[in-house]
Parts: sequence; C-alpha cells; structure tokens
Amino acid sequence: MGHSLIAYDISSDGIRRTVSRLLENWGTRLQQSVFVADISPGQRKELEQLARDKLEKGDSLLVLPVCAACLARAGIAAYAPPQAHIFL
Repeated sequence: MGHSLIAYDISSDGIRRTVSRLLENWGTRLQQSVFVADISPGQRKELEQLARDKLEKGDSLLVLPVCAACLARAGIAAYAPPQAHIFL
C-alpha cells in the first residue's frame, strides 16, 4: 500500500458528483476536488480506470503517488467555524 494524492477537474456537475462519490469510497477528501488514499499500485490502476470510464473530453484526473514521509511533511490548513481551525 502507498499514499496517492488524487485531484480532478471535471466540468459536468453530474460526472463530478459521481467521481467524487467514487473517490469517497477509496480515500479521504482534503479539498473539494482533492483526496488522499492509501492504496496499492493495483488498486490505483483500478481506480484510474473506473474514473477514466466516467470522464468526458476536457476532464482530467490526477493520481500522484506520494511517499509517507512527504505526506507527513505536508501542511494542510482548512477553514472551519471559530475554534475549529485544522492544521495537520
């Protein structure tokens, strides 16, 4: 298993919703169109194919393997209501 950063740019609301739901089953959402997943190379290929089957011309999906050390050094900041800011 290894971490992958997954991001998409999809113009159709319906397809974007479908791909988003698909990715929610594989990983954790970091931003609206960015996920991180702990998946094997075989699972990554399967996920890429499942998503690719749904994409239309002009859409894109990026699946970028990320080492655990790099992920641990990543800074993530998200806005939440007062007293609930998240910094990892």
